[in-house]
Parts: sequence; structure tokens; C-alpha cells
Amino acid sequence: MRLPPITLPRALAAMLFLGALSSCGSGNAADSFETPGAALFAQETCADCHGADGAGGTLGPALETLSAHWTVSDLSAYLADPRQFLHSDERLVRLGQRYIMPMPDFRGLDEATRLVLAEHLLATFP
Repeated sequence: MRLPPITLPRALAAMLFLGALSSCGSGNAADSFETPGAALFAQETCADCHGADGAGGTLGPALETLSAHWTVSDLSAYLADPRQFLHSDERLVRLGQRYIMPMPDFRGLDEATRLVLAEHLLATFP
């Protein structure tokens, strides 16, 4: 029996599958988070740039005093399309110039999910 050639998409799919298997445990990963917002913060890998404690890092700014700058609905809109805010917010322009990684958009999350994440961010990093 001849096996099909291994292509890049198949190799990536296999790696993702094996990675998912290796992270399997006796419990649900979401159970380790106190809130759905905390689970989203982890799932969307926000800590990779902003730090697990939101203190910032080399790739992204600290998530401090967010409530001084955002409402839940505005932050949710920003998460959907950060670039649309760059022209109207000088603070974001300055932050964008300090970091090599632009803030990614989260258009793949529906509005209700972005609102949960925004509420979590404002509650955790007021």
C-alpha cells in the first residue's frame, strides 16, 4: 500500500492534532479559568504580547487604566478592528510606534464574544 505524499497542509494538520492530543487531560481547560473572559484572554493568547499579568512586554503595552480610555462597547469595537482607531487616537498612535507588533484584529470573534473579552479586560485592568 502506497501512502499519499506529505504536503505542508497535511503536516500542519498532523502537528495541530498531535498538539491537541498532548494537551488533553482529565478536565476541561476552560475549567481552570475563573471567568469566560479569562478563558478568552488565554485562548486568544493576549498574554503573549501583554503579559500574563497585563504588565506589558516587548511586543505589547501594559493593560493598565483601561477604563480611563475605553467603554465596553468601544473596546469591543477596537478589538474587532484596531487600525480604524489609529487615526483618531493620538495615544494609540504613540503606543503603536513603540512596539514592533501591531495589535491584531479579532474579527473572527463575534460581537458577543468580543464584549465578554472587553468586559474581562476592563474588570481585570481597570
